Amino acid sequence: MKKFIVVSYEPEQQSWYYDVVFAESEDAAKQRILRLRDYCIDADVFDMRVLQRMTNNVREETLLESEKWMAELADERDADADADARETAKKRA
Repeated sequence: MKKFIVVSYEPEQQSWYYDVVFAESEDAAKQRILRLRDYCIDADVFDMRVLQRMTNNVREETLLESEKWMAELADERDADADADARETAKKRA
């Protein structure tokens, strides 16, 4: 058996749940939680290796790297909004 963290979401209360689950596979861990938390709409599963990588990335990331990434996300969002506006204008024409 492997150890997983299963993150599930319940939309009515807008609640996130974090559960440690022992299971044979990611899918089995997810299905177990979704059966037990039948009020949740979906779940993501992370094994310990992924969590350790995420922890290391958080520990090592600098303020400059983080701000650069946030700027890239903003640029992406703005480019998507511009493309949507052009498409809407094209449909109206």
